[in-house]
Amino acid sequence: ASMKILSESLLSQPDAPAELYREFLGDINSEIDRLSLVINDLLTLVKTDKGMETLIIGDVELGELIRRITSTVAPLAQKKHITVAYQYRDVTVRADELRMQQLFTNLIDNAIKYSPENTTITVDLSKTMDNAVVSVSDEGIGIAKEHLPHLFERFYRVDKARSRQAGGTGLGLSIVKQIVDQHGGT
Repeated sequence: ASMKILSESLLSQPDAPAELYREFLGDINSEIDRLSLVINDLLTLVKTDKGMETLIIGDVELGELIRRITSTVAPLAQKKHITVAYQYRDVTVRADELRMQQLFTNLIDNAIKYSPENTTITVDLSKTMDNAVVSVSDEGIGIAKEHLPHLFERFYRVDKARSRQAGGTGLGLSIVKQIVDQHGGT
């Protein structure tokens, strides 16, 4: 709807200033990016639901993978003056590396989206006897107890207005849960 309104506004004003065209086209471009993410998330969920997704299992060095992800999302965090602190050991697991990348990118991206400015997000990787343990914590407002049972439901958003503003679709944590389940994790 917003792309339609923006494009119709430009079409109805052939003599609009170049700055307005740039602004509206930038907004349209952002909406296209957002919709592409939604479509990709939906395709991922459908493939998994239909059993069409084949995991490519191999040795994955989680420490290095998460270090790369935190480096990739650093500019997004810096825009909000958020520090991403990363503590880890070298931990190798048998997993699908691309799916692990998607999982941790979703978690860390969520922490950045929903954290206030000038705070810290901590990503911690450790190992127990049998498991790799990853925690992503932030200094945000948290999630009320009544919402916890619904966190992994598709399209569920705790604060719909805030999620829309941050660009959330309510699919990210559902995808995270599917990836964890596919790998036999919790």
